[in-house]
Amino acid sequence: VMGVANAHFPVRANPRLDLYTGASLGLVRVSVESTSALVGDDDDSRTDTGVGFQIGARYRLASRLGVMGQIGLGVLPLVIAGASLRF
Repeated sequence: VMGVANAHFPVRANPRLDLYTGASLGLVRVSVESTSALVGDDDDSRTDTGVGFQIGARYRLASRLGVMGQIGLGVLPLVIAGASLRF
């Protein structure tokens, strides 16, 4: 579970391009379960809070269709690429 806040910086020279940056705060759940003859049985899980920062860009191809990419840094690292649709 993660909450995200972004600040957007439209590019005046190219109004179809939207650059943004922001911060995220969420819960990080780590769970490990192993049954190995070499290492032995191991079972551990933990939940912590995590803070991350992201930068990204969205490019509007048409009035309702765009593509986007985002890179996250910190405890909540993410790499996201996709399409955005406006209804």
